[in-house]
Amino acid sequence: MKYFIYTLLACLLCTACSSSSDSTTDSLLKDITLDIHLKHPTLVTRRQKLYVTVYDQKNSNVVQSKEIEKLENQQVNLKVTPDTPLLLKVEAKQGNTVKSSIYEQSIVASEKGTNFDITASLTTFNRINSGLLRNCVMCHTANLAEQNGHLALDKDVAYDNLVNQQAHKTTMMRVTPKDLDNSYLLKVLKKEVSWNHQYEVLDPVEVEILETWIKEGALKN
Repeated sequence: MKYFIYTLLACLLCTACSSSSDSTTDSLLKDITLDIHLKHPTLVTRRQKLYVTVYDQKNSNVVQSKEIEKLENQQVNLKVTPDTPLLLKVEAKQGNTVKSSIYEQSIVASEKGTNFDITASLTTFNRINSGLLRNCVMCHTANLAEQNGHLALDKDVAYDNLVNQQAHKTTMMRVTPKDLDNSYLLKVLKKEVSWNHQYEVLDPVEVEILETWIKEGALKN
């Protein structure tokens, strides 16, 4: 009986200490408010959802992640450790997998908490390069470029190989900023010219993302 009582008291004390520790940890956290504004909010594929995720810059661990449920303007509240360098990202996820990074910003929350105003475009080249073009790089890599339209789309060379670069066997540029009719890449993806693609490379929304990026100047953003 005595052993049972001692064990019970030990458990109660352990729970109290744990609760106290959690409470202390929570008291150290500060609220930050993110006012998120998305440009072209309809350009989210059916298979993906958008998340705002805060990473610890020192070790790349995820501090907190929340789904962006409203694709217009939304306010997201997070709790973070003050005076810690953090990296805020807006990401497109398919299931638990990050498919593309849309926006990122380094932040530091003050002792009083902080408000951040974020405007994220869904048609940046960073999103295209980290997400959409990864469907293409299985064939359009540096090692296979010669047999696939002389086009390599590895991350570090994709932009320079696309924008204002003449396409293979045509006088047209692969991507001509602000000129959809003279961007050969779009004609290939829209099947307006014949190309030896054995499957659909991008879905219609992904093609529209690429089209909007070109229309807005094909910036390296």
